[in-house]
Amino acid sequence: MTPGSERRRDDPADVEPEVPFPLDEIVLVRWPGDGARRRAAAERGTPRLLLVSEGAPPPRLDPGEDWVRIPADERDLLARMQRLAAEFDRRRWPPRLEADLALRYGGRTVPVSRAEVAVLRPLVARFGELVTWDGLRHQLWPDGGRTFRSMSAQIFRLRARLEPIGLTIYTIRGRGVVLDHDDRPTHLTGAAESPDPPTHTSEETTWLRS
Repeated sequence: MTPGSERRRDDPADVEPEVPFPLDEIVLVRWPGDGARRRAAAERGTPRLLLVSEGAPPPRLDPGEDWVRIPADERDLLARMQRLAAEFDRRRWPPRLEADLALRYGGRTVPVSRAEVAVLRPLVARFGELVTWDGLRHQLWPDGGRTFRSMSAQIFRLRARLEPIGLTIYTIRGRGVVLDHDDRPTHLTGAAESPDPPTHTSEETTWLRS
């Protein structure tokens, strides 16, 4: 690499295109009867939905998995698959600040002010992890002068700003805050309507209804 040719980590040229994970690529696993299919999908890093037979105990889940008992309502199935796909995408594309003017996440972007960027920077750097109140206050105001109440009010306003892109700031009482995906149902967040149901083979459809 020649001098001056280095790019910033958030350079758009270095960012993978944000194509949502297709629901019809989620592997449906009949459980407990098909452990080999489950292991093979896990080795490929593909999300798995375990279709648990009636009477079988709930499975212990690994990352990238969810389960539903069959026979299953198609709406329940779709909701589980959407959650799996969203979780998969979150691991691939954490939120990122763009030119300190906007925050991008899940293919959506929201404008942010300079003051909001200052709060977001440590939260984005530790996405999904706790940022303590003391640590946040030290980064924002190293000389002090701000109260907990004013910092909490700033977090409250920022939480509303992030809602349209599917993010929220969770408050851990007495400890700090966590920037993470908003897991509330879409009818409470105003998120976009659900995509069309995925397509699967006739054999897989039989599993769901049997």
